[in-house]
Amino acid sequence: LHVDNASATVKNSVIEFSKQHGVYLAQSDAVIEHTTIGSNRFHQNMDSAGIMAVDGQITIANSTISDNTVGIALVTAGSAHDMRIEGNLFTGNVQEAVHVNGTHPVFAGNRARENGLNAVLLDSAAVTQDHVLSANLPYVIRTVEYPVQEGKTLTLEPGVIVKLEGDGSIMVRGTLRALGTHTLPIVFTSIHDDT
Repeated sequence: LHVDNASATVKNSVIEFSKQHGVYLAQSDAVIEHTTIGSNRFHQNMDSAGIMAVDGQITIANSTISDNTVGIALVTAGSAHDMRIEGNLFTGNVQEAVHVNGTHPVFAGNRARENGLNAVLLDSAAVTQDHVLSANLPYVIRTVEYPVQEGKTLTLEPGVIVKLEGDGSIMVRGTLRALGTHTLPIVFTSIHDDT
């Protein structure tokens, strides 16, 4: 399913066995709900994501994303985007549950199990607008610098877990707000920490 600069609503559907992405959304207004997206893993890289979204107004909710190379890839080509990923189950994806590069999605109520990485992988694209990392799935920064630009604020909600691997780091040139609570601390740890 390829939606380019258009509108699409997909509900109560099954999308599987594509040679590339199960769903490709480019600068589109799209809602995907109560849908199973699976077995899209012809390529062993991001060319076989269950869902690839490039900018646009995207809501992916209450769906199962399973057995793809990457569960969902959210990237920017420099255009406006508003992405909401809510109430989904990510299971059995070969690599990460979610890959984020340059977008600022909102996550809530998602679950991940038995993926190569049960987390949101944050790629090296800069935080170019004020952004909040919500306490949902853990975030992983792998061997890259995740930069917060001057004049921008990255806020981590109480309960957020950030896992770092290799030279992975958050480079703050703007503002970082990481205000955990006694019962919901913000945790910065190793990719190898599964506690």
